Amino acid sequence: MKREARLDPDYPMSTPTEQISSVEKFQITLLPQDSLTPKEVAAILRINPGTVYNWIYAGKLPSLKFGRLRRIKAEVVRKIQDQGLE
Repeated sequence: MKREARLDPDYPMSTPTEQISSVEKFQITLLPQDSLTPKEVAAILRINPGTVYNWIYAGKLPSLKFGRLRRIKAEVVRKIQDQGLE
């Protein structure tokens, strides 16, 4: 039996900003604007994302943690590009 998706004409449509939950709004405001995800860092440095996580867990790469989210400051990545990982 195939189900069809139907829109209820009486159901109020919300705007895109209303669709973001309050938790997501809170997380968005907390995250630094110049931060990168571990996957983005791996792409920039052309390394495996697992290596980035290993550096984070070993304390070689400072990161910020917001719940399950990890972010690395862009200035730290620039320093690694210029000077290498110390």
